[in-house]
Amino acid sequence: MSEDDGEARARPGEAEPDTEARRPSEVPTEAHPPMSALGGPLAEAPKEEQASAPPLTKEERRRRRRRRFSTAIKILVVLLGLLAAAAAYVVGMAPERIRQRMEQRLAERFGGTAAVDRVEIDWSELLVVAHGVRFDDGERFEVDVESLEIDLTLDELIHGSARPTIVVRRPVIAFEAKAATPREPSPRDAQAFASIEIVDGSLELTLPTDRGPAFVDLHEISAQVIAQPEEEVERSLDLGIDASARIGAEGRLRIHGRASSEAPAKAWAVRFELQRFELALLNQLWLEIIEMDVDHGFLALDGELRRTPSRLRGRVRPRFEEITLLGANEDALHPMAEALFGHMLMGARSTIAIDRSMDETESSLPELLDTDWRTLVQSAIRQGYARRLSTLRGFTASIGDVRVELSQGLLQLYDVVIDTEQRRVEAPMVAIERVDVVFDPSVTQAGASAYKHITLWRPAFTFVTGGESRLQFDESWLDTISAIPFPTRTLVVHEGRIDLWELSQAEPVNVFVDDIELRGREMAADLHPVGVRGAELSATATVLDESSASVRVVYEPEAPVPNLDMDMRLEPLALTTLAPALRAFVGVDAVGGEVGFSANLSARDREVEASVVPEVRRPKLKALGQGNLLRKIVIGRALRRMRSRVLELRYGQDPDEGMLQGFFPQLIQAVFLER
Repeated sequence: MSEDDGEARARPGEAEPDTEARRPSEVPTEAHPPMSALGGPLAEAPKEEQASAPPLTKEERRRRRRRRFSTAIKILVVLLGLLAAAAAYVVGMAPERIRQRMEQRLAERFGGTAAVDRVEIDWSELLVVAHGVRFDDGERFEVDVESLEIDLTLDELIHGSARPTIVVRRPVIAFEAKAATPREPSPRDAQAFASIEIVDGSLELTLPTDRGPAFVDLHEISAQVIAQPEEEVERSLDLGIDASARIGAEGRLRIHGRASSEAPAKAWAVRFELQRFELALLNQLWLEIIEMDVDHGFLALDGELRRTPSRLRGRVRPRFEEITLLGANEDALHPMAEALFGHMLMGARSTIAIDRSMDETESSLPELLDTDWRTLVQSAIRQGYARRLSTLRGFTASIGDVRVELSQGLLQLYDVVIDTEQRRVEAPMVAIERVDVVFDPSVTQAGASAYKHITLWRPAFTFVTGGESRLQFDESWLDTISAIPFPTRTLVVHEGRIDLWELSQAEPVNVFVDDIELRGREMAADLHPVGVRGAELSATATVLDESSASVRVVYEPEAPVPNLDMDMRLEPLALTTLAPALRAFVGVDAVGGEVGFSANLSARDREVEASVVPEVRRPKLKALGQGNLLRKIVIGRALRRMRSRVLELRYGQDPDEGMLQGFFPQLIQAVFLER
């Protein structure tokens, strides 16, 4: 065997050359160098060792190759089997473990029960889908979710910052707006996700009342909560919120705002808009608040609310539209409710300010809704009442507070103030400490007439002459102040006061009447036939802190022209008490004496008749300088002459003037000019 043949056999894995079958063209030539020229271990081995190695047959070489391939395949099969078993375990057990973990976390978080029907995992998309998710807190809410999708990204998993995107599909939530046991929120509740989206949700909100629950259904709810970049938002409110829903057949709710991921229930700010909310949906609530339901009507709201751990602040602008309280077949009356809605809530287009303290146990609006319905309604009433007062011609108005006791038919208004836009004296034109409006119990009966009874506590009226006069006043002030659109049957005034200021003189002059006690009876026009003086007003008072006075008037209510009979009496008053007025108006001073009077005045068909009986005792006057000496003499004689006279007055009332505008000129003429 040649050297080339031995080297060929020494190459592992090569077939043995078939020398017998070799063609001449296959004989090595110089183009195929010998093995020794290639170098390597075989080239360096002694030729004797190479020659002594037993030759391998073709079959042996095939068997050796098969053994090598078989071992590698067995190892690969074992590895693949292990991987398949592990994958099968993961695929089979991971969803179950996730399902159990979700149930455990939901139950721990909300303190109630939780169940998840099944969990599916899409490994190619890193998507976990939980079906049939149900949980509750055991007190006020239950949640049933058709599917919950948790979407992860590989990049976030690799970097250890997994914040999934969560999609909640078709959740059905039942929520009762009542206080619940306080629970500490998980510190990672809102920080553990990149966004939450709610698709096609529904909410049944239950509002507990003493008469039974009221239900509000929200449907087609869509919402999105997104963790926003820190540089784009306030550092403390890092979650963006957008939500919308339908309420009833026509209502629509939209919310836009922000919340804190660290304490979303205690730190948030939202703007909201509610359109065409059907008031009849809350009839159980209206029955509790206003003691009757709503047949038809809509509420619109818009505003802003901001919650901090200790306070809830904001503004709400309500608008009531198309309100009908009584149905077509109803014949009952409820004047309080009709007044609140028809004349106060319907006019409450001003902004209601909300500023309420919140403690750590009040984590969300349900507590506010549970405890503050009456307060919110009364706030709307207060704003509507202030708006009503502002309709007084040429005046501004404000109100401190409103309280409603519907079971007693009582409306109380506090700190009512009415004034001109440019105040000339310190006191406002009208200031009433409290107004009580009460109804007869019979007004709720079908077919009954509706009347109200008004009590004014410590009212003060201030009128000004000289400069800008404040003597003229809207004649409808009483009905405007009482706010309730039903006739006044009785009027009572306790501790009233009337001030008259004259500002045209160098020194302001003030004449006042206080300690006014007044009672009006049968004041409603429909209680009396036309032309009958059936209403009555009687009052007592103190003039200038010295002399008592009384007045009694019987009159025809709402007569087109005055139809009345009035008796007045003023007990003798020291002329020195009237000295400031005498000095300012007539240029004389009083040194001594007293003056009083009794009078009767009757008016019918624009004809006024009056009789005045003066009561003058020892008048003594002093002239203010030589220029006023004649005045002192004339007035002194007139006062002395009146001691024994009855002054009879008769005059026609001008259609454009008040009844008393002709009285004083006639009185002056009778005193000074007639003999």
